[in-house]
Amino acid sequence: MYQRWMRPSSLAEDRSLQVTLRLVIEHEGTVKSIRVLKRSGDGRFDAAAQAAVRGASLLPLPEDYPAQRLRLELPFSYVARQKK
Repeated sequence: MYQRWMRPSSLAEDRSLQVTLRLVIEHEGTVKSIRVLKRSGDGRFDAAAQAAVRGASLLPLPEDYPAQRLRLELPFSYVARQKK
């Protein structure tokens, strides 16, 4: 997902943000749904995080995983650069 994430150009480099997403991943590894649980306060950052998840190539769940879907919460963070 990191490779798919594009930092919005309008995002200030000195501002740290975090959005929490809820994902539902199908057994074969496809993302069935993405929901924002906690917004970062910057809609462009939240949208970029969701796009990174949608564009990611996930591996299938293990064959012996007991459910058809995996539900998880994913915190997606941007840490500001330290001022020198």
